[in-house]
Amino acid sequence: MTLDSILDRMTGSGTMSPLLAESLKGLEAERPFSVHRELQALLYLGAILIAAGLAATVKAYFDLLGPWTVLGGLVAVFAGSVAFCFKRGGGFGRGAVRPPTLVFDYVLYLGCVAWGLAAAYAETRFHLFGGAWKTHFLISSALFAALAYRFDNRLVLSLGLCSLAAWFGLQLQGLHLWSSESYRFFGLVFGTLAALAAYLSVRTELKSHFQDVYGNFAGHFVLASLLSGTATRDPYLYFAGLLAACGLTAAHAVRSRKFFYMVYAVFYGYLGVCSVLLRNMREIGFILLYFIVSSLCVGAGLFYLARRFKEEA
Repeated sequence: MTLDSILDRMTGSGTMSPLLAESLKGLEAERPFSVHRELQALLYLGAILIAAGLAATVKAYFDLLGPWTVLGGLVAVFAGSVAFCFKRGGGFGRGAVRPPTLVFDYVLYLGCVAWGLAAAYAETRFHLFGGAWKTHFLISSALFAALAYRFDNRLVLSLGLCSLAAWFGLQLQGLHLWSSESYRFFGLVFGTLAALAAYLSVRTELKSHFQDVYGNFAGHFVLASLLSGTATRDPYLYFAGLLAACGLTAAHAVRSRKFFYMVYAVFYGYLGVCSVLLRNMREIGFILLYFIVSSLCVGAGLFYLARRFKEEA
């Protein structure tokens, strides 16, 4: 039912004057709408494209430009971005801090990407840490986390978590732990630490809105690690763990009223069930029929849950 039909009905029943109804219709027709999210998406895409351009420039012209020119340029981009943020940004706050301009967060993100490229280039070119070359990931992660908390930037926090995950994974590789079991263990440990950080951010009320950044990393790392275990020779312990983790994720989705956690629970749970049920199946026709029917059921279930979440929001 549209606003026009409601106003027409009220006018017809005499509960509203025609003049007032026409005025309300005019206001509805001229109502402005927000393009804030669209602008944010375009700025994020622009920052990614500029970062990709920086990486491509370093790769293509580092011999021509020389190492110091490349390194100096990247450090200058980082220093300029951070200086801009300190000049234009407000003070530190334990809660959410509104950015002074729309581009503020993306300037800092671009500067951090430039720092990451500079650190990787310096290590590749000058071997600053020798055999402990992976240390630059850990340093970058700590720097990004500090800047993310200082300027309340979730993009930079995500970049810091990615750097920490890279350091964590390469540490395992350096210990010659090449088996998939080791990397599943890494995923579970890293995801558990991210979940703990999400809990502490809310419990201590220190940037509690960062909870979903940590929650996204926790959900994907833990669920993907358990899911990969369902493809092993003895999948049932992993499968039980996956179902338990999916149940906890779904419960958190209901409690926090955030539908994307429910999507994670359903998606990874569905793939885990498929992996266990079809592991010994060789009939292609049955497998295709199963995927068609089951995926339609899962899609319909998610559509129903999405409506329920929206109605109860």
